[in-house]
Amino acid sequence: MKTNSLFNNFNKILFIPCWSVGNVGQLCVDLIINSLKLKQQVILQHEFLVPYVAPPIYDHIKSPTFAATIYGNEEMNVIQLRSTFIASKYLKFCKDFAEFIKSLQPTEVVFLYSSSKGELGDILFSNNDKVIEKSPITKELYSRLSKNNVKCHIVHCTCYEGDNRPDAIQMYSFLNKEYHWNKEIKAVQSWNNSTLWGELEEEVRAVMF
Repeated sequence: MKTNSLFNNFNKILFIPCWSVGNVGQLCVDLIINSLKLKQQVILQHEFLVPYVAPPIYDHIKSPTFAATIYGNEEMNVIQLRSTFIASKYLKFCKDFAEFIKSLQPTEVVFLYSSSKGELGDILFSNNDKVIEKSPITKELYSRLSKNNVKCHIVHCTCYEGDNRPDAIQMYSFLNKEYHWNKEIKAVQSWNNSTLWGELEEEVRAVMF
C-alpha cells in the first residue's frame, strides 16, 4: 500500500467502511468527514485497487475524490473507500492493507459494516466476528489485525438494498453518541446534485484528466 505523501497522524482511532450491502459504511464515512470537517491526509494506492477519480464530494475539500483516501483530525482517522479491488487477489490485498493499517498504530479499528439480515435500521456495537461471516475481505482484515493485537470493533447495520442514506444517518447518529462527538449531521450536498465538467475549477479538471 502506497501513499502520495508522508503520513504523520498516528495513534488515533481508525474508522473503516466495509464493502457490504448498501454501502452504508461508505455513506456514513461521508457524513463523518463532512460533519466533523476532517482534513484530507493522504491518498492510498495499491496495484489491486481499481482506479477511481471523481469531482469533489465535501463542502470543505475542493480537491478530486480518489479510490482510497485517509481523512482525519487530532482525534481520529477514517479511510474512505470508493472503489473495489480485484476479487481474485483479495488475500494479497488484505495482507497488504492489514499491514498498512497496523503501521498507522491505531488505538482501535472500527469497521462499519452492513448486511441484509434482521430488520431495517437495527444497529449494534460488536466485537464478534460472526457478524461478518459473509464478507470474506472484512473477515480476513479483522482476523489479521486481531492476531497482531490491534483492537477491533464492528458497528453492524442490517438493511435492505436501495436508498441507504437513512441507514447511514442512523449509523452516524449511533457513532456520534458512542464517541461523544457532539456534532450534528451536515448533509453531503453531492448526494443530491450532479456536477457538470464545466462547473469544476480548472485545477480540479487538470488533476482528473
